[in-house]
Amino acid sequence: MKGFFNFFINRTTVISLLSIIIIAFGIPFGLYGLTLKGGQSLGGVITLMIVLIIFIFLVIERAIIQGINDFNKKRINSIEIILLSLLLIIYNLR
Repeated sequence: MKGFFNFFINRTTVISLLSIIIIAFGIPFGLYGLTLKGGQSLGGVITLMIVLIIFIFLVIERAIIQGINDFNKKRINSIEIILLSLLLIIYNLR
């Protein structure tokens, strides 16, 4: 178990940090949303579904990072920041 945490900390990327933050905040908000009545509880379901999708992306990203033998943290982080920036620009120009 200690080796897993060392591996995760040594190979932390931008997407993995953002994913963990979203999951940490999304689960309590989603569970609170489920306790509301009527259509308001749909917000909790939507939040938990987004958390599930983010968790799947985190698992895929961790599998890709684990498969890379020559791990260059700066290069991977810069690629992830460029991709996130492009996605945000596309989203805002829509």
